[in-house]
Amino acid sequence: MVNIKGFHGTLDEKANKILNSKFIHSSKNSEWLGSGVYFFEKRKDAEWWAKLEAGKPQNQGNLPTVLSADIITEDEFFYDLDFRFNMNKMIEESRDLLEGLEGNLNMNEAEIRCVACNFFAKLYGIKVFAYTFPSIARNVIGFPYTRKQRQICVNDDDCIKNIQKVQERGS
Repeated sequence: MVNIKGFHGTLDEKANKILNSKFIHSSKNSEWLGSGVYFFEKRKDAEWWAKLEAGKPQNQGNLPTVLSADIITEDEFFYDLDFRFNMNKMIEESRDLLEGLEGNLNMNEAEIRCVACNFFAKLYGIKVFAYTFPSIARNVIGFPYTRKQRQICVNDDDCIKNIQKVQERGS
């Protein structure tokens, strides 16, 4: 059994709607790990995302908020792409699909990744994907470093339990 504490960055208004009903699945064609509800493994990453969303002009006046949840599923429905074997299996299983897409569609890297994740989830009944995405950031004096964000994508609402607002630090 897999049990992960996940953190979801959002706006306060949306957090209240989630607490009163349920999450809305992200379903853009360029989602990082396919369609689903996205969580970070680290609270600080969810706080960063919530602040980023709150800073958008269309969200002016909305406060950033973080929700926590337990993500629970059976081992066979959890797929961790940080393991090379798992990544290679997904690539191999998706190869025919991806080769068929190459000549027919003008898809970017993010769209191809999204299609592959959705395909693999459907093929194997995967309910939860996890992967650590690296990115280059710079510290306050300009030195680059590799920042890592572990993301969790849940495409089955039954895997999301105990949703609650996280108290702001210091309160």
